[in-house]
Amino acid sequence: MTIDTIHQQLMQKKDDYEESLKSLEKSYDTILEQIKYERKSINDSLHEIERKTIKALDTLKVTMRTSIQTDIDRCTESINNIKCVEDEWLRRKEKSEAIHLIMYRKCLEQSLKTEVALQEMKTKNANSLTLIADPNIQELMSLFTDIGKFLRDVSTFTIQSILENDTSDQNEQGEASDQLSDRNPIIIKVTSRRTSRLSTKHDESVCSIIGICETASGRLLIADWGNEMVKLLNDDYKVVAHCALPGKPESMCNIDSSLVAVVLNTKDIHFIKVTNGQLVQEGTLKLEHNCKGIARHQGNLYITSDIALYKYTVDGRFVSKILENTSDGRTSTISSCAVSPDGERIYVAYQAFQRLDTLSSDGTVISTMTDPAWSESPFRIHVTDLGQVLVCVKESNIIIQVEREGRKRLAEVVTKDDGLNKPCSVFYSKYTGQMVVGMWDNDEIMVFKTQFTQPPSCTLS
Repeated sequence: MTIDTIHQQLMQKKDDYEESLKSLEKSYDTILEQIKYERKSINDSLHEIERKTIKALDTLKVTMRTSIQTDIDRCTESINNIKCVEDEWLRRKEKSEAIHLIMYRKCLEQSLKTEVALQEMKTKNANSLTLIADPNIQELMSLFTDIGKFLRDVSTFTIQSILENDTSDQNEQGEASDQLSDRNPIIIKVTSRRTSRLSTKHDESVCSIIGICETASGRLLIADWGNEMVKLLNDDYKVVAHCALPGKPESMCNIDSSLVAVVLNTKDIHFIKVTNGQLVQEGTLKLEHNCKGIARHQGNLYITSDIALYKYTVDGRFVSKILENTSDGRTSTISSCAVSPDGERIYVAYQAFQRLDTLSSDGTVISTMTDPAWSESPFRIHVTDLGQVLVCVKESNIIIQVEREGRKRLAEVVTKDDGLNKPCSVFYSKYTGQMVVGMWDNDEIMVFKTQFTQPPSCTLS
């Protein structure tokens, strides 16, 4: 049985690695396209700078040309006036004292006019232009050695021996083998915190951030319930673009490298794409049931209504109803759902029952968990790319980490003492290693730097 188990594990790992090869090739092609796009964006920016510089040069040339031509015209006019006086003097044969006096006065008058004109003219005309290049451009370009950094999405597979030296109880060994994945859990620990303000001039209400997700380039998007919009953040967590929604968003998840799906408090799911730093609506999926929560795994969407969990394809084809809950003659709102990175576990949060259920991919209940911190409080779930399960509890002002089998809590990651005030969304960024928390009725998000802790016997790559 032990050998069979190890054999099955090895076959599974082999399949995982083969999938990793496919994923590597796909991500390579995607990054090549992204590099071309970034290069085009840089070229477009340089072309715009060049256009503005040439426009400024043309304007300066016209100004200088007009000034010089004006001086030339005045010189020509003065030369002609002096020449006329000279010619008139030479043409006169009678040169009496009266004529001498008249001509003298004309010459004096013209001389004075010419001297005034000369004084008004520039003593030194610029006859050429020189470009002094902005040194900041070259200095800035010299800081970059590449367009971006490559982040490796690493899944660490550790083949551990199932054979135990301790021969006291074979059943205990089997149980330990079943729970091998949770023997050395990776705990998220916060090390520092900061806040960032998300309100904009377009907001009409206080922000309530109920959803957070991330693009392939590491840009964060947030769903603002209070102002009925999705907002795009830059690397400093400032709003740089927004997209208005026709209703209150309830949840959000990413679909691909630049596309997100937003669940509204209706029967609609809106798709929004990040294009050239802007948010563009890509389409709408209309369902026949209410929508509360949404999660994605590969080509499937997991969508919760008030009492059920449904599975759809990304293009909107119905697959199955995974579960429908009725307990003790009353229904409980399923406030959110999440899926593990391998797709083997689905996490479902019941608001009225303050309960977390962990399901297999076919909907079989693996475990059920309750916690005193969840009493009379809606909560949401987020699963990181390494499989850590984070539970965000609004009224209790706490975010806890649950073991990935959903049986017990592992740690209190953030509490009220850390500044939480009605947290209603949490997201862990694999790109920055930071945990972002959105709060209810609050214009700020909290950003926590984190590190991983674990038993010494477990090595993390």
